[in-house]
Amino acid sequence: MVSDYAAGIGGMLAKQAFADAAKMERSHAELIAKAEKLEEFSVDMLYVCSVCGCVMTAVDEIDRCPVCGAPKRQFREFTGKNRNKNKIKNKNK
Repeated sequence: MVSDYAAGIGGMLAKQAFADAAKMERSHAELIAKAEKLEEFSVDMLYVCSVCGCVMTAVDEIDRCPVCGAPKRQFREFTGKNRNKNKIKNKNK
């Protein structure tokens, strides 16, 4: 695996970056699989982590990004043609 290679040459940050990228790609693959069935894909809004690019269909149940650990407030909302660049409000505050 690429992350193991990066760690082997002394790049712990590189290893973490590749490991996070692999997690993100798994979530992208799941989202694409859902979107391929357009008649069943009823998502009105997507949430994108501004730190790592993780894409989620809901962020209500999380406090941090599952890929990079960034706080929930780093997620941006994307809906249809309207792009809302406001940060997600943390309901716990």
